[in-house]
Parts: sequence; structure tokens; C-alpha cells
Amino acid sequence: MQKEIRISIKAVLLGGAADLFLTFLLVSVLSTYVIMRNDLQELRPEILGPQVFNIIHKNPVLFAIQVAVGLMSSILGGYIAARIAQQSEIENAVAASMIFVAFGVYSVIAGNADAVWLNAFSTVITPFFYHLGAQARIKQLAKKDV
Repeated sequence: MQKEIRISIKAVLLGGAADLFLTFLLVSVLSTYVIMRNDLQELRPEILGPQVFNIIHKNPVLFAIQVAVGLMSSILGGYIAARIAQQSEIENAVAASMIFVAFGVYSVIAGNADAVWLNAFSTVITPFFYHLGAQARIKQLAKKDV
């Protein structure tokens, strides 16, 4: 017998929104650190953004922090999507990740300022990290049932 899959629009949107919000918040903190550390406060916004981007991407530690922030946010997004859906948890988490996969595919095709390899890599692994978030939710529920 095949399990019926139900996708919750609410779960998908709120899981994706949680990922987006947390990523934005934590990358803003990282960017503020870079601005303060490099005394860039006086730069105009159109110069500041690319300058901060270059500093982060040329520093392996800062770059690793940025990537870790994105991946951890994706795990949280998957967890929230699974928790809200309360059924078909994995499917809802992966559906939530498709929002970011679509953005990633668009960025690769449009030739966004990010390195193409970075966008392609992020696009491919995002559903996996949403899946990890959903798995964490499922394990949490299994512990409650025991």
C-alpha cells in the first residue's frame, strides 16, 4: 500500500521563510563584523556590498562561516516545515527547499555575481539539508513515542 503524500503550503512557505530570515539575520551579523573589522563604515552602499562580499569570499574562515550559516538555516527550515506539516514531513521539507533550488538555478543561469560553482553546489545540497531538518523532527517525535 502506498502512502499518500500531502504537501502543506503553509509548512512549505513558513519553512522557507524561517531559512531565509535566519540566513539574512546571521549573514547581516557576519557582514557587520566584516565592516567594523575592516573600517568600511564610510563606504557608499553600492561599493560596500561588493567589498564585504569579496572580503568574505577571500577569507576561508569567513567563507566557511557563511556557508555553515546557510546550511544550518536550511536544516532549521526543513525542521519547521516538517513540524508544521505533521505528516509527509520529509516531502514537505524537500518541497520547502525547492523555493531556494529555483533561486539557485536562476542565479546560475543569470550569471549572478556569486561564483557559478558556489550557486550550483548550494542548489544541489539545499534539499539534503532540509531533509536533515525533517529527519531531526521525525527523531524527536520517535523519542516522545517511546
